[in-house]
Amino acid sequence: MPASPSSLSTVTDAVGSLVESGSDLSLADSIRLITVLGSVPDPRKPRGRRHSLQSVLKLVVGAVIAGKTSIVAIAGWAARADHQLAHCGPTPSAATFTRVLAAVYPVALQGALDRWIAGRREVEDATAAPDGQTAADDRPPGPREVIAVDGKVLRGARTTDGQVKLVAAYDQTDGVVLGQVAVEGGDEIAALPAVLDTLPDPADVLVTADALHCQRSHAVWLHDRGERTTP
Repeated sequence: MPASPSSLSTVTDAVGSLVESGSDLSLADSIRLITVLGSVPDPRKPRGRRHSLQSVLKLVVGAVIAGKTSIVAIAGWAARADHQLAHCGPTPSAATFTRVLAAVYPVALQGALDRWIAGRREVEDATAAPDGQTAADDRPPGPREVIAVDGKVLRGARTTDGQVKLVAAYDQTDGVVLGQVAVEGGDEIAALPAVLDTLPDPADVLVTADALHCQRSHAVWLHDRGERTTP
């Protein structure tokens, strides 16, 4: 049985920046990753489970960061890395990776990975900043952050109504997804405030979106939150 392309592509899309930078997972990274993956619902029946969902998904993420993009390569990497990942328990087989990736809900998985990447970036920014300062303190005057809101179709994912459509909010500086929501009933316009509501209240944030979102209701909503909009 082939792996669900949506689930595997969800991981490769989410951690692509780490693959390009050659980053390794530290112990702290692993702990935070296991924590956020705990929010992903496990679609499997309790009976017969040998591996927790978090441990299987963590191994997938680690393997993808190491450049493995197929089920066979992921399973091989997990087997060889087992001594470094003992806390994950017995190494899952390729069949287990296939079943889990075919069953897990891609939107929930991507949301968890987005939160992990964002948290990792915050830690790196805080570490790189001089003592007593945050990374934000070094930014020039003006908008501290530019958030781009855009719709996308989740690759390989389908429901009975068709493809899974999302509206996502990106940090335009580095492309990290800050939040996303599924588009209900094809109404992408209603999804913009919904996705921005998933973010902390921003200060001096510039929000960009395409012409579809040039709506008076959006302008009023964003103005009430103190943000500035640019189509």
